Amino acid sequence: SSCSGALPEVVGNAGLLLDGEDASGITAAIKWLSTDNAAREQYIARGKIRAAGYRWEHCVERLVQALEYR
Repeated sequence: SSCSGALPEVVGNAGLLLDGEDASGITAAIKWLSTDNAAREQYIARGKIRAAGYRWEHCVERLVQALEYR
């Protein structure tokens, strides 16, 4: 993912943060993950864990908590 904006916060340790304008860096990361099965599986597992934290139910709960705080 790009290392700018809010993406680092969203990605956490579940993905690689790269300069979106560094084509050679992106190419190297793609080559690395396409050949390193252990690293790829680790990022897949981390991604599934990270994605589980972004369910609509959690968003609604946090919104309700924020509105009740007011």
